[in-house]
This record gives sequence, structure tokens and C-alpha cells, in this order.
Amino acid sequence: MKKAATIPFFFGLLSSSLLLASEYGSIKAGPFSIGGAVRVNYVQDSQDIDTQNASKGSQGVFDLDTARINIDFNYDSFIGKFEYRWYPGFDSVENGTNYSFIHTAWLGYKLNKKNHIEAGITRVPFGPGAYGVSNSWFFDQHYYVGLTDDMDLGMKFTSQSIKNLTIDLAYFYGAEDDGIGKGGESTRYGYDVVDDFNERDQLNLRVVYTQSIGESSNDFGFSLLYSELESKIASVDDGERFAASAHMVNRYKNFTLKTQLTRYEMSVDKNNDGSDDALVTMGGFNYGEGVASKAWLPSASLSYKIETPSISWLDYALPYIEYSNIIKDESSFNDSEMIMIGSAWARGNWYIYSDLALANGNYFVGPYTSSDGGTNNFGENSGDDMEYRFNVNFGYYF
Repeated sequence: MKKAATIPFFFGLLSSSLLLASEYGSIKAGPFSIGGAVRVNYVQDSQDIDTQNASKGSQGVFDLDTARINIDFNYDSFIGKFEYRWYPGFDSVENGTNYSFIHTAWLGYKLNKKNHIEAGITRVPFGPGAYGVSNSWFFDQHYYVGLTDDMDLGMKFTSQSIKNLTIDLAYFYGAEDDGIGKGGESTRYGYDVVDDFNERDQLNLRVVYTQSIGESSNDFGFSLLYSELESKIASVDDGERFAASAHMVNRYKNFTLKTQLTRYEMSVDKNNDGSDDALVTMGGFNYGEGVASKAWLPSASLSYKIETPSISWLDYALPYIEYSNIIKDESSFNDSEMIMIGSAWARGNWYIYSDLALANGNYFVGPYTSSDGGTNNFGENSGDDMEYRFNVNFGYYF
């Protein structure tokens, strides 16, 4: 649904569905649990990035965001997850460049109550949690440089045998395979190094110590990543990738503060001139773009969970504010800031994000184009103009 005239109909459908959402759930079939989700976006933005059929200053448009299927497996000590996603898309030439890919596909074994292993396409352990510091639909800038919610092909061991300590140790042979779409190697969920190099033989270590005092709970942790960047060009040597991060999650009553500081470096010498390239191409969601090869990345979020027992159509609300910035080593590059002000709303099977995103260097927010014909948001960011995107994501999960 893209026209403004559909908005009253959609909200009518939404309000009636909210009352019925809790009656639905996943399908059980022996050790398998089959579910999925359908998500729709309402978008209004300053550069019409995702509103190709609407003019600036319009009332915005509705678009299908995602359709997905999930299969969970649990039999004795064996566990597993599979997820496949479909997305609509567009490019500068034509609309309708739909794409799809495997998001998750792993099998695991529970060694005991506190230790398990996973093998397959599984989440890379890095940062304070699965989605970094973020509560929003957009995530923070860590995601767009491949350091949050990234799925790769390998094995992961998770242990909680030591009191108050969670340890993740993982080896990844490489990134997941390409999906189906026009983006080639960029047709994938998590951002990976693409085009001239492949991620190979990646090692990850993540350690989190949890401490509880009175009504507060705190997670203190660090994450390390190292991988080879295998060259696809015979005349170019392999490179390497390194990232280190310190992160905290501090909870007090209904408040949660998440902070993270990361240093990452991708060292490649495509020109064989003895110096590292300032840009490395990374791709995701059917699109690839040069990313600054070396940078600091601070990020933080503050959220407050509002319980709503007196409101029948709302389980809880989660307002939040978030900040992240790619501070690049290359002096000629502009930094890439993103600020998020929003709230999540939960009711039964519904989960809704309402976000106002402000950015001067994020492909999904802006700047999309600049006076010199390009921006390269995560690299040079020549536009360096603060743009906005107001986004409401309606998700029904079953």
C-alpha cells in the first residue's frame, strides 16, 4: 500500500488485528516450531530514498518491508534455527528489484544446561547483544560496517559455566552465500566485505561479566574479531580485518543504558603501492558501497520500558534515544553520524517501531545524493548534510 488514501484503511485493519493478535501462534510439528512475520513500513523522508512514487512534502507512503519464515528445532539436546527472508527493493533504473536470502541456518547441541555449540549460518558474537546498543528498526552504525547482527558460516561455542560470566568463542570459515537478487554478493542480510575480497578464517571472542546490585543489573564486556581478507585478484595480496570493542549494559528499574566503543581496521592494498586503501567495499540488502577502512565507532542508547496494565490494547511501550558515529582515520572523509529518537510498541503478536532518524552519513537515511554527484555515506561522505527519515514499521510475528 503506497498511496496516502490507504492510510485510514490500514489503521482500521491494524486496530482490529491488535485485539486478535494474541490468538495466533507458531505451528507445532513434533520437534519443529514453524512461524514467521510480515512487516510493513510507513515512510516519510527528506530525500525520498524509499518513497520513489511520492513527491517531497507528501503524506508519505506504505511499503512492504519484509516477509519471513522461521523454523525452530528442539529435540532432546539438539537445537536449531532456520530463517528465510523476502524483501521488495528498488534501484535508480527500475522499481521491483525484489530479493531474498537465508538469514539463519544452524544446528546445535546442548552439552549441558550452561554450554552449547552451534554450527552453520549463525550470529557473530560481537558487542553488548544481538542488536548492539540499538532498540530501533534501523540499528546503529555498527550494523552497516558488519559489526552488529551479522550472520556468517562457522561454529560457535557459548559457555556460562563460570558464575556471572558468559563466554562466546567462534570460528567462521567465511560469510554466508549470496541470496537471490540483482545485488550479486551484496544480496545478503548482514554487511560483509564483497567484490575484490572475501572474509575468511574469522575468529571471535566475546566475554561478558554480569553484576547485580539492588535494583540495578550491569553487563561489562569486550569483543574481539580477526579475519583474513582473501583477495580475488591474482596480483593483489590478501588483507586482514581486526575489530576490538568495549561495551556495557546498565539497567536500573525500567531504564536501560547501553554503550559501546569500537576500533576497527580493514587492511588491504589493492594498488600494491605499499599503503592501505582508505575504502573497502561492503555489501548488504542488495547494495554495496565503499566503507572507511579504519575508524573509531562510539555508540550509545537510553531506553525506558513503560508497562501499561490499564491499557487493554497495549502490553508496553519502549521509548529510546540513540547515537552512533563512524569517526574515520582518513582526514579527507567526513564522519558519519546517526541519531535516533523513537519508541517501540508491543501488543500480542504485534511489534511496532516508530523512529525519527537523523543522519549525515547513512544510505538508508541520507544524504542519498549531493551536489558533486555522490556521497559514499560510510566512506567519503562528500554530502555531509543532515537528512531525516520518519519510519513506522508494523510487524506481525507468529
